[in-house]
Amino acid sequence: MVKEGVFSLALGGIGTVFVVIPLILFNALWTISEPPATSLFWPDEPVTVVSSEVKSRPVGNGTTAYYAVVVIRDADGQTVDLEMAPTGLAGKRAAEASAAEFAPTATVRAKRSPEGILHEQKWIFGFTLAAFISVMAPVMILIGLFMLWMSTMNGRSRRT
Repeated sequence: MVKEGVFSLALGGIGTVFVVIPLILFNALWTISEPPATSLFWPDEPVTVVSSEVKSRPVGNGTTAYYAVVVIRDADGQTVDLEMAPTGLAGKRAAEASAAEFAPTATVRAKRSPEGILHEQKWIFGFTLAAFISVMAPVMILIGLFMLWMSTMNGRSRRT
């Protein structure tokens, strides 16, 4: 009887984890980050590149981080900075390559956020991870619900 109770408890605990963790990951991956994975569905628009350059900033551990700054003119004629995809601590070559993609006077496409901020249109790892979790979460939740059901059924056949 005690072994059955421990087994039911373990099965219920694992089932709960299988239900809760995919729900948390699903919500977090679609809403947290800059830009969030939902930016995949934001409208895009053509913009004209005004300038692009590489800037640097010191990082706390003594190294230097490089990043591209791209200034664009949107459809309304306003000149604004284009929000670039995160690069982390990219080196100078990576930042120069990113800035080279935006030659002055070139027309590129940018995603407009609901707040009106223009973001670089680029596939980032967060989209892939969110899409993968979107497919796997229902499977994991079903497995978790099955495990929870099994934890309630454990030992019932012997009691009757």
